[in-house]
Amino acid sequence: MMVVAMIALIALFIALMALPLVTHGNGWSDAARIASGEIEPYEALISEFILNNYTPFTATLLAMIPVFCFWLTMVFVILMFGVWGSPVFGVLMYAFLMVANVTILFEAFPFQLILPIQYATLDNIISGYDGKEIQQFLKVMGVYAALIVSLVAVMMISVKRVELNFHAESKQ
Repeated sequence: MMVVAMIALIALFIALMALPLVTHGNGWSDAARIASGEIEPYEALISEFILNNYTPFTATLLAMIPVFCFWLTMVFVILMFGVWGSPVFGVLMYAFLMVANVTILFEAFPFQLILPIQYATLDNIISGYDGKEIQQFLKVMGVYAALIVSLVAVMMISVKRVELNFHAESKQ
């Protein structure tokens, strides 16, 4: 029940914050605002590729896939470290990976460092790949699929080798 209430609360706040950007009718608000001259195409919140090729509903479904894969990978990494006996390290490692791009200025390093958070949203995945957005999306989804299958395989092998204790002993 608490999860449903939280999802409803999040949806309510998203709707409230989007009210100034919504236009009457069906389809994309950004497309209507560009057509009316309110904004320039580069000011649109939604990328041109998505505006031209998808309806809002299908774009939402497409955008959910990388978010789901990102969080599923996170859960599996934490679970894998839990199987190895270090669940706290899994949480700390993933928390660091999620906020490292804002806490450490990687632009100052002479090499390019790619963090997992850069592949958590559809916009981050397809931006900069004009004309090859679908190929880039499929490539990233392939890497996610390989990573998830690898994590499951490693956990299956690890669980077979680990003695699991399902009872708690009270030490006094």
